[in-house]
Formats: sequence, structure tokens, C-alpha cells
Amino acid sequence: MRINRLDFLAYGHFTGTGFDLPASQPDLHFVYGLNEAGKSTALSAIEDLLFGIPHNTRHGFLHDYGSMRLGATVEGNGGALEFRRRKGTKDTLLSKDGLPLPSGEAALAPLLKGADRPFYARMFCLDHERLRQGGREIL
Repeated sequence: MRINRLDFLAYGHFTGTGFDLPASQPDLHFVYGLNEAGKSTALSAIEDLLFGIPHNTRHGFLHDYGSMRLGATVEGNGGALEFRRRKGTKDTLLSKDGLPLPSGEAALAPLLKGADRPFYARMFCLDHERLRQGGREIL
């Protein structure tokens, strides 16, 4: 799966912003910036987008829980999917128009290829604390 665009519609301290991740060779992107620029928020947003916004999220301080939204365009398995994720317990995966996707979470299944949140976080969402924890586990 490849993320082409990530949108922070109402998430953390972001409202109506996003960025493109254009394909290139090599196809690798680094996100860097000053402290409090939103790097960790972006990392959390990717996890929450793919697996759901947790009930007690730490990113609901500006936007009330009912209005939290993320969006993305992803590609894989020969196709692209543009979707949104809202915070909730049912029908949280939405079309770009904000309507629940008829296939629900199954729309992401071919792109995730069986990866669940813990596996995805361990393999692709490394931050300082997760690197330290991994080192402790190795020891």
C-alpha cells in the first residue's frame, strides 16, 4: 500500500490541511520539522486512519470527538481508494463525500494484507519511544 495524500480534516491541532506524498524514485519520504510542528500527530494520524480513532484519543483536544476526521488517497493491488475516517464505533470508514463505505472496513483489507494495528505500528510507525522499547525487548 502506498499513501498518496494525507488529510487532517479535523484532527489534533490541524483543521482542513494535508499534504501530498508524490511517487518518486526512490519512493521514500522523510517528515521533519521543528518541535510541535505535527510530526508525531502525522504518525498517529496514519495509524488512526487505517485502523480507527481510539475511544480515548489524545488528539481530540481542539475538535470535539464527533467531528474528528482524517482523509487519504491510497493505492495498492492495482487500484486507488480515496476515503475518510471519522471517530466513532460504527461506519467510521467513509467515502470522500462523507457517506459510509458500503463495504466498511473490508475496503482497506486488500491494502493492509492482514496487518493489524500492533503489527503496523511495530513495522511502520517508529518513533523515539517505540525504538527504545524495541531495544529493551531485544535485550
